[in-house]
Amino acid sequence: MMIEAVERRLVAAGNVAQKLARRPDVVRQLAIHDASIQAIPSMGIEIVGVTEATMRLGLRHQSRYGLLTNDSLVVASMQQRGVRLLPRRPTVVSRPWTKWRSGFRRIWAPGS
Repeated sequence: MMIEAVERRLVAAGNVAQKLARRPDVVRQLAIHDASIQAIPSMGIEIVGVTEATMRLGLRHQSRYGLLTNDSLVVASMQQRGVRLLPRRPTVVSRPWTKWRSGFRRIWAPGS
């Protein structure tokens, strides 16, 4: 949403989130975000809810591996669903808790 707002010159670059928060009229004009959200099911991506159990497990991962909140919730959600591999982005920086295998990041494995 922020990129679209700047590219369409609806707001100037810099503190875009704050500017959009003050300008609901501008936010209503943004369409790319909506189209992207609508396309998620056709991409084979499953959206899962975060439960209290997921949050508690995420906190344990934060303490054990030094993960940031969102990263720990992704790992916890994957663990709860038995997902063991996460496709990596080309720009991901290797971290101590990351093991590289065949273009995928092995984030968590039973017994690790």
